Amino acid sequence: MSLLTYNIGEFESSQILAEEIRKVRPDNVWFLAEAEWEWRFDDVLLSALHDVNPDIKILHGSFDCSYYDDIAKKYNIERSSFIFWPTFFFNWGENCLNNEFNYKQTDNTRFDKPFVTYFGNPHLHRCHLIDNYARLNIIDKGLITWNIKGYNFRFNYFDNNLIIKDDYLKLLHSYIVTEEYQRCLVDCVAEATSYVPFITEKTARPLLMKKPFVVLGCHKYNEYLKKLGFELYDEIIDYSFDDMPDVETRSIFYAETVRNDICNIKDYNKTYQMLLPKIEHNYNNIIRIINDKTYFPYFISESLKKNKFKTSHCERYRYLFERTIPY
Repeated sequence: MSLLTYNIGEFESSQILAEEIRKVRPDNVWFLAEAEWEWRFDDVLLSALHDVNPDIKILHGSFDCSYYDDIAKKYNIERSSFIFWPTFFFNWGENCLNNEFNYKQTDNTRFDKPFVTYFGNPHLHRCHLIDNYARLNIIDKGLITWNIKGYNFRFNYFDNNLIIKDDYLKLLHSYIVTEEYQRCLVDCVAEATSYVPFITEKTARPLLMKKPFVVLGCHKYNEYLKKLGFELYDEIIDYSFDDMPDVETRSIFYAETVRNDICNIKDYNKTYQMLLPKIEHNYNNIIRIINDKTYFPYFISESLKKNKFKTSHCERYRYLFERTIPY
């Protein structure tokens, strides 16, 4: 039984993939995109897949949701082809964060700002969010970065000028945190997408660094965290924004939550101590998930045991599978 595997990080061109699929005519083709929430198929690649008709697996790092019903229909791909690994970034994020510094020695005793929001790429929900931060005059209240201008968004309040306070432009990842980040009480996370429940290192970071956080992501994102056993900080945060299906409305309510609930906190250290039982619970829960290999997709764990993977990229699966993190 022949198998071809492709990783989105090593993706060259659909033409090359299509030619290889037609030449090899494999029984199985696996598209590995555990660090993404989508794999973009074009007509060239789809034509080769439909001609050869292999068994397909498409691995994503998100939760399963109705979004993939539409994608399967759009590409004429069997819905069962989609495999999901929503806890991938807990494992990979912990590994990358640990390689940068000893995150377990984070100093959570010297808070002088109510919140932090690191903005990477200017996705739609992030543009809406920083525009509402500007509307509410809270950009200077916390630690804000704006690394890449949003050229395809009409801002009503934000000037769209760069605010560089981290190394995102150079590193293109969120594993470096400045000392100033540690002095912010709440990490107000603007996740990678507003379309699907996709947990990245942006959410893993405050969990591992024992920091209160609140996430702007897809509709009901924070409910997915609860399903994984995490507790929300509803003592200080109104999560009603999470119930808003429309991303623009959700961003408005989220920004108002940051202003009304977080920027009005008077005693940062007292608030942190009040939340500490939940903070410790959430830290222990993410370590539990990292160490529980049943969260790995079954076909990944079985392929590792049978040594099916032949690409160098897939060695990180083995590394993460065999790695155990002490509490």
